Amino acid sequence: MPTLSNRKGWMILVCLVLVCASWGSCYLFIELALRSIPPFLLTATRLGCAGLILFSALWLLGRRAVPTRQDVKFACITAFFMSVLSAGLMTVGQQYIPSGTVAIIMGSIPLWMVIAGWLFLKENKPTRKQAFGLLLGTGCVVLLGFRQGSVGMGSAFGMLCLALNISGWVAGSLFAKAHAHESRLSVLQSTSLMLMAGGAELLLISLLRGERLDVQAVPMLGWVSVLVLIFFGGITAYACYFWLLEHTSTAVAISYDYVNPVVGMILGYLVTGEPIDATKIGICLGIILALYFVITGSRRL
Repeated sequence: MPTLSNRKGWMILVCLVLVCASWGSCYLFIELALRSIPPFLLTATRLGCAGLILFSALWLLGRRAVPTRQDVKFACITAFFMSVLSAGLMTVGQQYIPSGTVAIIMGSIPLWMVIAGWLFLKENKPTRKQAFGLLLGTGCVVLLGFRQGSVGMGSAFGMLCLALNISGWVAGSLFAKAHAHESRLSVLQSTSLMLMAGGAELLLISLLRGERLDVQAVPMLGWVSVLVLIFFGGITAYACYFWLLEHTSTAVAISYDYVNPVVGMILGYLVTGEPIDATKIGICLGIILALYFVITGSRRL
């Protein structure tokens, strides 16, 4: 674990807590907003607005570096994986799968990040302890997949969207980590550019799909959910996550997923009355245990 006696150690801790709180609750607020807002339009709005607000704030604070063509290209590629494939398809998948279950499935992302980091970024090969965690976590996710898929075709389609979402998130994260030092932009500037690019790409998809928004049909809870998603699920979470990717190892950067499944399940139960049965609890504990072995089994953080 990083020592907390220095500024970087405290920054890592603060960023992890903020990401856990932001993305752990994100699944619930997406579910609430989806009741009145189409999926791709919702995702385009929350990411695009987050990017514009962050970019404007940085501009007013005097951070006015003009992005180069390479910066824009980098942002568009990252946005395709992390905004379109990941955030967009996760929102679509949540139309078919409860938010608490989505949070549990997303908890498997570190399992794939460790493997992909080893294969493509030449990071440390997983230790035996990590390998056990990977096998345990994969088994839990497969079990949950069979359980969800047996409900019906809608649930199976939702599982497919979430599988593609995980692939997009892992690919986008590794691409961002590998190319983070090629830009002169700060982490916040790069984040704002990526969010704006993602919002534009998602808006185009929304228009092509013919999504429409009835503003009068959106309740106050829907608008509040959108604001939470913009400021916490967008600006706060992405900025902290990209900072972690750039300044820590992959294992530490994704360790926020220790908490996300638990946060999602608890909020789903308290706010929407989503049932928590013994199977969900068991799978959740299994994934958390797997993540424990993956993170603590790392040779260095």
